[in-house]
Amino acid sequence: MQTTGIKITMFILVLVLVACKNQIEPTPTSTETVSAEESAEEESISEELSLEQESVPETAVSRAPSYPTLAERPCDLFIPAGDVADKTILCGYVVVPAERGNPMSKEVKLATIILKATGDNPAPDPIIHVSGGPGIAATSRIAIVELAKRYAPMRESRDIILYDQRGVGHSIPLLDCFEFIEGDLNFDATMGEQTLACQEGMAQQGYPAESFTTAVSAADLVDVMHALAYPSYNLYGISYGTRLLMSLLHYFPDEPLIRSVILDSVDTLPEDVGTEYRTATYLLQQDLFESIFEQCDADPDCVGAYPDLRTRFEALTTQLGETPLTLDAYTTIDDDSIYRHLFPYNAAIQNIPYQPRMIAELEQGITTTLELIRLGNIPASPMRTAAMPNEPAVSSSDLLDLFLDCDDGASDDESANRTRLMGLWDAGAQEIANYLRDVCDAETATAAIQITDNNPHIFNYMLMRYVPDDIQGLTPGVNSKLNCTEQFPFREDFADIETNLRDAQMPNFYIEQTINDLYSKADGCEAWQDALTTPTLELYGDYPVLMLHGQFDSLTPPAWAETAVSAIPQAQYIPIPNAWHSIMGNNGDCPTDITVQFLTNPETAVDAACTEEMAVQFVLPITSP
Repeated sequence: MQTTGIKITMFILVLVLVACKNQIEPTPTSTETVSAEESAEEESISEELSLEQESVPETAVSRAPSYPTLAERPCDLFIPAGDVADKTILCGYVVVPAERGNPMSKEVKLATIILKATGDNPAPDPIIHVSGGPGIAATSRIAIVELAKRYAPMRESRDIILYDQRGVGHSIPLLDCFEFIEGDLNFDATMGEQTLACQEGMAQQGYPAESFTTAVSAADLVDVMHALAYPSYNLYGISYGTRLLMSLLHYFPDEPLIRSVILDSVDTLPEDVGTEYRTATYLLQQDLFESIFEQCDADPDCVGAYPDLRTRFEALTTQLGETPLTLDAYTTIDDDSIYRHLFPYNAAIQNIPYQPRMIAELEQGITTTLELIRLGNIPASPMRTAAMPNEPAVSSSDLLDLFLDCDDGASDDESANRTRLMGLWDAGAQEIANYLRDVCDAETATAAIQITDNNPHIFNYMLMRYVPDDIQGLTPGVNSKLNCTEQFPFREDFADIETNLRDAQMPNFYIEQTINDLYSKADGCEAWQDALTTPTLELYGDYPVLMLHGQFDSLTPPAWAETAVSAIPQAQYIPIPNAWHSIMGNNGDCPTDITVQFLTNPETAVDAACTEEMAVQFVLPITSP
């Protein structure tokens, strides 16, 4: 078993070799020896910078002098099949200042992982993955498994770099307000009181609220690029990650290390939308609802089978309002609740092809398709492949019952037990069988091996239970802080929002849920008002940009991508038909092929002809035999 010191030495050694290969001087790391003269010079520079701090504006997001550096971090991960920790997967921290304009401020450590290219002659420009949320960790154990799968086609020719933004995941500090609140709050403390206590604790510990913003995280990303010392980078942002990248393109319009930028599921900068952000976002849901009828009208088969569908739906809702449809003792479908089964009020896009048939059936009092949708019995698209598949319920439950009877403490060394279990991720049937024989009695081991022999990957679900990550996928503190201070949910009058939604004739249940949700968040968000982010001008650097956006994305509606395109006119915008949120890796080969084309030559227009085969295929009426 290698020591942590050896691990980080290997991490830094590879980075230095990369820098040397490309004739770039790497930034000195926190583990390197610095001469007395250099140390004195750095101390002098730091003192000068400290004296100049008063002249640095609070909104400064420039790279901080004397940073970044590298620090050690163990690779405590679920290692995907074919990978080896410290060889094909490297772990570490990039260290940056908490306050961008003050190099003497507290340190922030950004957890970083490099997935080394799998091909023989990798390109010198890696891809950096920028996660969404805000607050989604890229270095959690499950994220590594998913992202390694998502980026596999691109990893053949490029290193893939994953990192946790400040306050997120395995980065230090974690913006978890429980860590910053000192003393005990009253049991009945409001969310606003908790948030204020959190901000006070953050400031007292050297992390003021203004040090956690999208613009500051954009500056962190530039520091990550400089610290890792590759000659150039391709930046791939998903959802909120696109907002972070747009902020970077604004504040760093001439960064020479940026080779290309890919914006997947564009989350346009809400500061630019201003006080109408919430209303505009909600109204876009109604636009998506109408788009399904438009899509059917444009499809010869659909419009032939279901002519004048929009008008018929209006008549159906009137009918259900007068005579609700009773499904069982607990379920009634009326003119309002029918929307719960229609996109986007029901966000499952696998239901879209069935919606015209459901409407036509309900006109006749037939509930066959409605029941399929209501009970969730329409299968998800097989093209959503990046995430782990759902846990097989029966056999996994049987294996868990058996494993509970085993002594997983085959060694008294808890760390050794944990390490051995971690090493069984994606292991083969024989390796798992050997482990089960070690820790289970013969009868239990035999029964468990019968399950794992047929599907060895099912053991991965045992590992997720027995060696779970101590960091969850989403960091609530970051999500709350950035959404509150950058999306301005308290700047609009809730009564005005409700009026606008009712004027748009949106469903009553949706309006009520929306307003209730706003009120439930308002108290906590009010406490962040002093930390509001300054609106950003729509000015961006002239970088090669590719935008991918799903036709049926209800989280970041397509109109947001269109707004971004108007601000970044050089961008190539590729709408992806019949796709939801998070495009690459989840919608078949076409979006990935387009991405690879762009990465090969970002200055050349991509061929997106493959998207023509992705249009939704509406389900036609059931015909009698």
